[in-house]
Amino acid sequence: MDQNEIEIYSADDSEPYPVVRRPGSYLKPASSLVPQLLQQIPGFDARLAQLLTQWGNIIGAPLNQFCAPDKIIQSRKDDPCILQLRVMGAAALEIQHQQPQIIERINSYFGHRLIHGLRLVQGYMPNKTAATAKPVMRPAKPSEIPANLNEIEQPELRESLAKLAASLD
Repeated sequence: MDQNEIEIYSADDSEPYPVVRRPGSYLKPASSLVPQLLQQIPGFDARLAQLLTQWGNIIGAPLNQFCAPDKIIQSRKDDPCILQLRVMGAAALEIQHQQPQIIERINSYFGHRLIHGLRLVQGYMPNKTAATAKPVMRPAKPSEIPANLNEIEQPELRESLAKLAASLD
């Protein structure tokens, strides 16, 4: 048997099926195939997908709450594009004033002049802060603290927590 052949047996282990494996043709991670597959989907723009996923890092936290990329408009194949942004109504003026800085940030992220203009479209923006809000912990009532202290096995820690509970009263 050659070094590039492996034996695969059938379910009843009767006889092996020789399979020839070419050098370098090993299993590849599925993530390496995703960009090639996505390019075959009509209307898919990898640049827009990258903008959507990295928008908060590119634009910064203050503006991220008020705008999001909608689509990339390209007039000709080699010309820089126009980025259409969905903007909350009140923030449109602010984003219009910061348009050169936004374009500069996007182009520096991609490493070349991808965007040369912004088109602002006022529209609904989902509340991003509600989805990322941290749960609020309610403070423990001083009457609840001493009851739980008996469960602590370490005497030094129990004493320290008891002093802390007494200072809260």
